[in-house]
Amino acid sequence: MDKIQIFNFDLLSSSINNIKINNKILINTISPNSFALALKDPLFKEALIKTDVLVLDGLYFNFAPLFLKGKWVKKNSGTDCFYHFMIEANKNKLK
Repeated sequence: MDKIQIFNFDLLSSSINNIKINNKILINTISPNSFALALKDPLFKEALIKTDVLVLDGLYFNFAPLFLKGKWVKKNSGTDCFYHFMIEANKNKLK
């Protein structure tokens, strides 16, 4: 699973299909709004930093990896992630 670090956040830079799920994985999304909130709320920022997989949810935040690291990172909406992982969990009989 490939990640890219932007502003101390390890963002998923590969497809969500590459994430191996199990019963103990924490997946969060980060959007422009949640990024701004994290700048004001240290506890929330720490929660995002310590998550197992942080997925981009918001087109404008995708420009940060492009401008800062020269890498385009695909946006995955929170809804897309939810359905994808619910299907995977169901296939693998996970909770």
